Amino acid sequence: MKIRILGWKYENIRRMGDVNVNLCKDNGEVHAVSLVMMPNGTGKTTTITLMRGVLSGKAINWDEKMVKSFSPKESDCKNGKFQLVVSFDNRINYYILHLDYEMGTASIQTSFPGGQGGLNDGWRTHSLLKGIMDNEEFVNRFLFDGEQARKTLSTGNEEAERAIIYLYQINKLDEMISEISDLIKFKQENSVGANTSRSIKVLRTKVEKREEKLKELQSDLYKYRKQLEEKRGKKDSYIIKYDKIIKEDEQFRVRKESFEDAWQKKQEELGQVIAKVLAASKRPYNIHLEFHRRLKELVSNMQVLRLPKSTAREFFRELAVGKECICKRCIGPEEKKAILDNAEKYLGQEELVALNAIKSSLREYELTEELKELLLRLDDLNVEIQELGLERNRIEAEVSINGSKEIIEIQSVISRLEQDVENLMIKINLLDTKDFILNTGLDRDTNIHLAKKSWEEANEAYLKASGTYEFTKKAETAQKYLNQIKSKALNKLKENIILKTNNKVSRIISNDEIVISKIDRHLVLKGREAVSEGQTLAIAYAYIGSLFEHSYFEFPFVVDSPAAAMDLNVRREVAEVIPRLFKQLIIFVTSGEVKGFAETFYEKEDVQYLTLKGEKNEAIECILGKDFFSQYQSEKEGA
Repeated sequence: MKIRILGWKYENIRRMGDVNVNLCKDNGEVHAVSLVMMPNGTGKTTTITLMRGVLSGKAINWDEKMVKSFSPKESDCKNGKFQLVVSFDNRINYYILHLDYEMGTASIQTSFPGGQGGLNDGWRTHSLLKGIMDNEEFVNRFLFDGEQARKTLSTGNEEAERAIIYLYQINKLDEMISEISDLIKFKQENSVGANTSRSIKVLRTKVEKREEKLKELQSDLYKYRKQLEEKRGKKDSYIIKYDKIIKEDEQFRVRKESFEDAWQKKQEELGQVIAKVLAASKRPYNIHLEFHRRLKELVSNMQVLRLPKSTAREFFRELAVGKECICKRCIGPEEKKAILDNAEKYLGQEELVALNAIKSSLREYELTEELKELLLRLDDLNVEIQELGLERNRIEAEVSINGSKEIIEIQSVISRLEQDVENLMIKINLLDTKDFILNTGLDRDTNIHLAKKSWEEANEAYLKASGTYEFTKKAETAQKYLNQIKSKALNKLKENIILKTNNKVSRIISNDEIVISKIDRHLVLKGREAVSEGQTLAIAYAYIGSLFEHSYFEFPFVVDSPAAAMDLNVRREVAEVIPRLFKQLIIFVTSGEVKGFAETFYEKEDVQYLTLKGEKNEAIECILGKDFFSQYQSEKEGA
């Protein structure tokens, strides 16, 4: 489906008295690119906000303060209006937002093909876009600004993943799963097994209580994990601040770098030694001499008994199907049965091979002091790491004594955040652990896995009593398959989008290596905690372009001040790449974004130039044409 914005019109909205913006050519088609020059304070952000409210239908939920904020200053007008014209596969829709400044309310009227004719009260969209366009978070994906770009990379934000789910309608699978749940509930409520309705009610109440507790624990786990992510993010940011201050002091900088280098090397060696200890522990003769003695005794007994026997079970099974024995005697039914019965006393061919391998290994292994030496080194490493920890404490203590108040405060915050992280990890472990030997005292009210087991047992008893056990199990199997389809589809989409996004990012940001490693609710960068604001915008544009590339829906892309935070090189790259990502591009720019960005479009075809100008206390007017667009920039620079 091809979706295009044909234009919009303001009436009595802030500085806009009566302004019409038309994005169409004479033949009715839209321009591939529309550059809209709007100096700061003339209404770029206002326009984006109005478009979002109208396209998602969420403008009707604006509160009184929000609505009245659009009222023109020094004017007594009582109403304002914003009209947006949109085509869906060349079928034109009119959205009209009415703003009542006296009452502080907003309402929408829609004119759409197939309706009753004229304007209809209420918000409507194309039937295929229900559940997509009425999701404000999704609309923000193609009506874009810097804040949306930051959300794409923001830790703890789910914007990047949700966009995939709604655009490719993976959420429809969730709806099917939910419908199956409703069907299960209906079947259970309208079925009665052999037991009385009262006993079933008691069992049902038990199931509901166990399910409620399970959801409560799962909610706690999600909350704690989110808090942990936030605390770790804050701690990392304070550590960066701390390191920056330390680096300004040459003496402490050298000592800290030396410490960090030594700490890193010890940690790497510790990991290697632990891995070797685990590997050596898998050879029991290294753990205790008694194991060595018994293993050698075993191989000695195998040699005395001549194990494994050379004759395999398969020999007698083959012999039993023949007509005569190797001794030339005939094999009848009784002989055949006797041979097969006695064949079970012998080992199979695979078992013979395994025993031979065991015997060979037992005969050839050598007792070493490897594990003992590794454990001694492990003890030494722990002491050395503890000493390094004390050195770190000494450095930090000296920094506190000789440092500023800011350093002391940062150290205090880091210490507090470390304690918060530790406490949250303890809570998360108790909720999610399956190790009930080391974590004693857990029960169905404190641990998710025990709570789930308790719920499953209660639910099974209820299902059997209500006579819906088989039906429910089949329905749950269907839900399981749908969840697997959803997971695989989402993962495949993520892989494809990451690949395409990284290709685009490498073209846009050619002077730095930035790679997206995964989409885990948000975009996760490989080996980097953060990037500059300009790089954030570039990554977000590449991601959105890749996101929409193979979608059934072909959305326009509207962006507010896309290049303000970028250096000239990145501006030029973005200006070259971004038109290839979208079939309709509407870009709001300021005079400061012409150099390196807007001017790059001057040589391109099918570009429309619009300038909304108006000095302070003057009415805004819309002027069409590249000459005025570029001249207006020159005038503003010379002012």
